[in-house]
Amino acid sequence: MKLIKWGYMRRYRIKALFDTHPSSPVILAQINHYYFVRHIYWDESDPIVGNADLWKMEVLVNKELGLLEDYLNRRSLSR
Repeated sequence: MKLIKWGYMRRYRIKALFDTHPSSPVILAQINHYYFVRHIYWDESDPIVGNADLWKMEVLVNKELGLLEDYLNRRSLSR
């Protein structure tokens, strides 16, 4: 999976497109110092988005923004 395009929106959100789901825009919201998937406007022409896809999307966006270390060291992951 690759990040095709992304851009900032209002209220600390990001809109992103990925090569595996090109017709389904993904909205990520900032929580603390990293981004999580908030909404996916899924299109029937794209494959179903699974949990592994959500994880990859979050990792790619946080890596692009230089926030990957904070994302991987969050409290919920260490439990």
